[in-house]
Amino acid sequence: MQINEEYEIRFLDNILTEYFFYFTDNETNCYNSAKFTILKNITNLNQIEFKDFTYGDNINLDYPYANQIDIPIYLTKVNLTLIRQ
Repeated sequence: MQINEEYEIRFLDNILTEYFFYFTDNETNCYNSAKFTILKNITNLNQIEFKDFTYGDNINLDYPYANQIDIPIYLTKVNLTLIRQ
């Protein structure tokens, strides 16, 4: 099995400690897209929060999935806190 890593994560903007990103997947996963936010925890520098996952516009409907949420995506869809060990 060959892994194709032709996806990209683009930095969009930031407001104070919130950083906004846009993810675009590869052709295998229908060029699926999503937006998400990473928040720096200023009271604990060993933590960041991944939050506000939302799907982007899926404009190509020529793929074998009934819904955009059925397309595999390599990002978590839930808010979570990442802790540096």
